[in-house]
Amino acid sequence: MNPFDDDTPPRRPPSHGFIGGASTNPFGDDDYDAPSASNTNATSGVNNSSGAIVCSTFLDSNNEEFYDGDDGTAAESAWQDLGDLPYRRVRLYSNVAWGRMKNTQNMMSTNNTNNPDDGGIESTMQQHEQQTNEERFGLSWYPKTYVETVRAHQSAVLVTSGDKGEIARLLSTTTTTFVAGCPNGGPIASVTIPLTGGGGGFGSTSGGGTTSGFGPRTTIRIMNNAGVVLSTILFPPRDLAVTVQSKRVQMHRGPSDILSIGFTSRCVLVVVLRDSLTLCYDLSGKNVLPPFFALPEKSHMTGNDLLEASVFEGGVAVLGSDMNSAVVELLDEHDDPSYADGADVASRRIVPLVAPSLVNTASQDGTTQSAATTASPFFLSPPPHYAIVTPLPTAMFARAKHLSFGCIAVLPRQYSPSRRPELFLSTSDGSVVVSELQPSLSPNNGLTDVDCRSKIGSSGSIGIAPIVSMSFAPNGRFLACFTSNSVLTVVSTTFESIVLEFDTSSGSSSPP
Repeated sequence: MNPFDDDTPPRRPPSHGFIGGASTNPFGDDDYDAPSASNTNATSGVNNSSGAIVCSTFLDSNNEEFYDGDDGTAAESAWQDLGDLPYRRVRLYSNVAWGRMKNTQNMMSTNNTNNPDDGGIESTMQQHEQQTNEERFGLSWYPKTYVETVRAHQSAVLVTSGDKGEIARLLSTTTTTFVAGCPNGGPIASVTIPLTGGGGGFGSTSGGGTTSGFGPRTTIRIMNNAGVVLSTILFPPRDLAVTVQSKRVQMHRGPSDILSIGFTSRCVLVVVLRDSLTLCYDLSGKNVLPPFFALPEKSHMTGNDLLEASVFEGGVAVLGSDMNSAVVELLDEHDDPSYADGADVASRRIVPLVAPSLVNTASQDGTTQSAATTASPFFLSPPPHYAIVTPLPTAMFARAKHLSFGCIAVLPRQYSPSRRPELFLSTSDGSVVVSELQPSLSPNNGLTDVDCRSKIGSSGSIGIAPIVSMSFAPNGRFLACFTSNSVLTVVSTTFESIVLEFDTSSGSSSPP
């Protein structure tokens, strides 16, 4: 018997209906009949990592659950062709709705909390919207005053009331929403920020005020993969400060200062600001490290402006506008302490300011409690969380070669020959420079030009086509490069072989 079929399985086509003769489906039976023509249309669904198509429930505009099926159910579909392999859509979860929230008051007042309809669990996010005074559009959250300003602008200028989709479109022209997920699945984080510091345009005063604009703060939300809010972080924190020589220096930042967010493989949320100020949170929204500059000035009281920040599974890498760069490795008590001892002599360590039981915590109102301002030493064991910041002499290389860098990507340490992360930087002359994390001990300061100018982006093009975006495969064996002439090239990490080259100019000129 087939363990993946139910008692009355749908019929799949016979073997002669597939390319290549006999079917290669290991889960099918040979005595199935072909489906009717009305059942051969492709059905919608979400593909998971194993190739199965998952059916879920969602919330409609009236906050009611609905299924993908026309009859209100997520019925399993018939077998369909995908090349020489058959597939069908099956329901793995019968009651998964995006955005469910636990109602703790109702859970305390009722004994039966297993039924979502009896008040034990809220089926919508309306309660959360009321508590935060924000309005949600998908994964984007906006202050209600800002949304009302946009509605009033549309009514006055366009003389139309507009539906929710039109309001969302207008909001997206003045704001952007960062969404990041854990590398191995699990929680996701989102934050909505204005494109400018003056509130995003609508309602902003001429002096840059935000009395009726976006506002001086935004909220970072950490959710599970079903949309349930695990924690919220008010940004910027009310007492955001860096510690320099046992002195706290107050930092004044706004929502538009966020450059990038991302998770490490150990579920640490990294928030990087445009001046390289870096904040690290756990899933409960607590600070695991004090704020620090990834690319500080000599005084360590200010940071360099960044062109790009790339969060990877082991930390974050930053590229400054002056072509300097740095790699921040986020480690914890489970790492071998000798690894930190082998860091470059120019690196520095970021450790909690207090004992592990009193590490700074960020409450939902954005305040931080701290019992001391001195860094805790390693002694015989490392703290629960710490970071190693390694500056790289990439600016010196750029000046010597008369070039600039465009984008960065990090090869995690488990895939690099040196067993430390390696930073890949695209150059303005169409090549890639690889930087090791021990420049003081390596020839040429650990910088190597792989000279891939004739391999990447040269298909049918005239002149130099610099790489504008790079991304490593999860197994660390391949590097995808997107060039300025819209050519996508996948090469081996050693740049010895080209796996794929595809011209996307007919579809879009923007990097993915």
